[in-house]
Amino acid sequence: MSTLTTTRTQVVLVAAALVVACGGQIEHDVDTTGPGSAGSGQGASGRGGAGGRGASAPGGAAGSVAGAPASGAAGSGGSGPVCEAFTVSICNGPCPYKCPGTCLDSNIWPEYKPGLGFCAYGPAWTQKGYYCPLCEDGMVCVGGWRCGPREQCELFELNGQFNSCTYSDFTPYDGAAVPDPEVCPSIPDAAVKLCGGACGVCGPDDGCVQRSPTHPVGLCLPLDSYPGKPKRPDSCGTKNTCDQGNGCYIPTAPLAYMKVQTLAGGLCFPFDTCIALANDLPGGGVCLGGTGAVLGGKWPTE
Repeated sequence: MSTLTTTRTQVVLVAAALVVACGGQIEHDVDTTGPGSAGSGQGASGRGGAGGRGASAPGGAAGSVAGAPASGAAGSGGSGPVCEAFTVSICNGPCPYKCPGTCLDSNIWPEYKPGLGFCAYGPAWTQKGYYCPLCEDGMVCVGGWRCGPREQCELFELNGQFNSCTYSDFTPYDGAAVPDPEVCPSIPDAAVKLCGGACGVCGPDDGCVQRSPTHPVGLCLPLDSYPGKPKRPDSCGTKNTCDQGNGCYIPTAPLAYMKVQTLAGGLCFPFDTCIALANDLPGGGVCLGGTGAVLGGKWPTE
């Protein structure tokens, strides 16, 4: 993971922790869990005597580190796996397959190479596990494709795996809290309700998505499609697979991450909304036409 902005707290390794060594199969899973909000993190023993960051609570507030035990932790000065911590777990590589559901695979960005697996049905996964970039406020994008709790990112880090999580808008996750904007921007041409801080909350049928430290203003969007209710936006990328009359809106991240993000990191909106969001939503973005041409906003240069 990129340089952390939160202060690391040193905690004492849990005595007599188990070293676990076993492999596991990884499968993709399409089910979702029930609605709710991500739980706050509890600290865990770390590698070689160093503790991990506190996991964060819903909405981006920093969590506390309280030294919760983690199975598979190595002894003092060791570097063994930490298979469970923060009420989440990993499930392949050096750890046994003990998921209540399916073990899901993660990726390491920007190389996009395979990483540790993770179980998506533990106590911390209490919000619906929608697919990125439709992650509700308080959740992050885990492994490049699945919305999940920040605690999972903390556990990856304890095992030496960095850059496997992003915020909902695909900007790199570094543990920083998502600020609440004190002023809500006025974007008349964007036919979508804004959320977060002064922009307020979303209605009961929508989730507040795509918030991050660099994009603090979120979008109220349907997270699923039900008969008689608005359909959630289709995902898109540089090839703009949107229906005719729609552009692909992509919030911009640092250039190194854009190569992966633009593959499927955008959402389809009518052209007016797409262009307005790219031009006026704080944090920057681009709106792509049917040929991939930039209709609004601009690509990052660094």
